[in-house]
Amino acid sequence: VDTTDPATTKVTAYWQGLLDDGLVHKNASFSPEWTGSLKNGTTLGYLGASWGAGVLKGTLPEQSGKWAVAPMPSWDGRPASGMLGGSTFAVPKNSAKKAAAVEFAEWMTTTEEGVKARIASGTSSAFPAATALRPTAKKAFDAGYYGGQDIYALFEAAGASISPRWSWGPTTGTTNTAIKDRFGAVAPGGPTLAEAVKAGHDATVAELTKRGLKVEG
Repeated sequence: VDTTDPATTKVTAYWQGLLDDGLVHKNASFSPEWTGSLKNGTTLGYLGASWGAGVLKGTLPEQSGKWAVAPMPSWDGRPASGMLGGSTFAVPKNSAKKAAAVEFAEWMTTTEEGVKARIASGTSSAFPAATALRPTAKKAFDAGYYGGQDIYALFEAAGASISPRWSWGPTTGTTNTAIKDRFGAVAPGGPTLAEAVKAGHDATVAELTKRGLKVEG
């Protein structure tokens, strides 16, 4: 575990500079402040996963035609992206309709009809894990919101640019929580992003050790 390596330090310093210059909002995603900044035009860009296209469309229907989707920027200009979550569906063990719920979840995620119904609702830009279902998703999504842009072609390219060496750590939940808790306190002259990332480092090492795993760093 190492969050003081040159690559991490470079990224942290970059975002710290944007914060210090007042170029980045510090609002929590999906909070009233976050939504308000999008509606009043004080947020001009939003970094998100493929499902983020549906988020904007559902949150800001009145801004149809004013947004476009672009690849994540990288230091050297070569395609590079990361993974930000996905979707899983669980059925409570004591559900009175377990079989029906499981059947519905399977239909929604593995059939052309299910994917089409989900995306045609107007608020989803789901990118199916099953490559065979992606043409259905693309066809179901109303690209008019993004000026007719083929956003699914961009999703394909972004997915292909994720490093095959990437994987979530066994304590990612702990890492993220520790960092996010401290992000909220970052302020000019106060706590820094580097300190928040270091806190995530310490929390990760502590949790791994607690689980009886050998840790270096």
